[in-house]
Amino acid sequence: MAPTLTPRRDTAKSDAALLAAADLARAALEEVAEPGTVGAHTGMEMLADRLAIHWFECTSPGYHGWRWGVSVTRVPRSKVATVCETNL
Repeated sequence: MAPTLTPRRDTAKSDAALLAAADLARAALEEVAEPGTVGAHTGMEMLADRLAIHWFECTSPGYHGWRWGVSVTRVPRSKVATVCETNL
């Protein structure tokens, strides 16, 4: 018997704990980025249930128009977010 596949949802539901994790995301970036290259927080995008990415401007002259991304998640029933990865 073939496995049952769950249909892909176009949008994940909002998550207050992940939305509130912008400062956590910025702190993670400041640990890995060149000093002074993390700009303004430009928003958050839900990728899946309990998984989101926070976006920040990149202010490095060599990367004009680029942005930093920090993915954050939380385990079910937890109110605490954790950083998955950072990227430019």
